[in-house]
Amino acid sequence: MCQADGRYRMGQPLSAFWRIGKIAPEVVIDGLEASVMWYTEGKGDEDLNVHHFRRWSDAQLKELDLGQAYGFQCALPLTPLSYEGTLVRIRWCVRVRLFCSVGRDSVVQVPFQLISDAVPGAMSSRIAEAPSGTHQVELVAGPGDVVGRSLL
Repeated sequence: MCQADGRYRMGQPLSAFWRIGKIAPEVVIDGLEASVMWYTEGKGDEDLNVHHFRRWSDAQLKELDLGQAYGFQCALPLTPLSYEGTLVRIRWCVRVRLFCSVGRDSVVQVPFQLISDAVPGAMSSRIAEAPSGTHQVELVAGPGDVVGRSLL
């Protein structure tokens, strides 16, 4: 993602990059989906909404060098802003899903904050590293900068 601190202002563009590495020979990739979304946590029903969505088919992925970083971009909305309340939290993230017909599917989710100029302060985004595996999907800040990883 393009902001090192994980904070994006409403209406600002968001750019994210992905790549796939260490693909085991028996894995068959069916497609990859990238989305920018928000969800709620806390009391009551959980809500989820996808703001931006892009899919790469297996045919499109076969045309790419999957070890290279590929990006997507969207303009962020004005609402809902990230919120850390006692009863409810509003969270934003970039989610990348790799679909496999042979091998396990994989999901990488990297949180970020949608903020307003009028709202001071921010929570920090923490990315947990997964243990090693046979192949992986990475969400990268740019060429060489891994910010999220999922192993299959």
